[in-house]
Amino acid sequence: LISYDATASDLKSALEQMPYVNNVDVRREVDDDNPDGYLWFVTFATNVGPQPSFSVDTSNLIGLNPTGFSISRDVTGELPDDYDVVFVQDPSMTSFNLTDLETGKTYYVRISSTVDEGKKVSLPTLPVECAPGGVPGEVKLPYMRAFDNETVLVSFEAAVESNGAPVEDYIIEYSLADPSFSTSSKITVQPSHEFQR
Repeated sequence: LISYDATASDLKSALEQMPYVNNVDVRREVDDDNPDGYLWFVTFATNVGPQPSFSVDTSNLIGLNPTGFSISRDVTGELPDDYDVVFVQDPSMTSFNLTDLETGKTYYVRISSTVDEGKKVSLPTLPVECAPGGVPGEVKLPYMRAFDNETVLVSFEAAVESNGAPVEDYIIEYSLADPSFSTSSKITVQPSHEFQR
């Protein structure tokens, strides 16, 4: 039961105990057309997309206007662009491959645990975004030193984060007098620990 003059926090608490409602934000205002009444604005904070309408049982209300309670929808929820959901039925599973994604496109993921009543707790992943098979990360520990009077030894850490796609080549650029490398020579080498030139 919810009081006829429930505060915003009272209504929020009551609604969040209902199946499939999950987290909501509630705001209460005085009804300008009826100073003895209130308006409650409910926004679904965690459920995604269009939500089913609420229904109200006013049989326990008394007073001058016990049936004067109405529900309307101001904004219809919409699913985000390129949104999909996967249900994992095995509660012992702690990892899952999202397949058939677009290479280099950024994806955001959140994971929810649920119970039979539809209650769920949602948390975003860390990091909050990831692009499958995108641009590899930077090489680590690039270093060079004189090796002899005609050779410079260039070394780098080959274990670069590949971001889902294998690193196929490294490109080493060198220039005699142009640190901006607008004019430079290039060498392509296969992944290995070091290369000398």
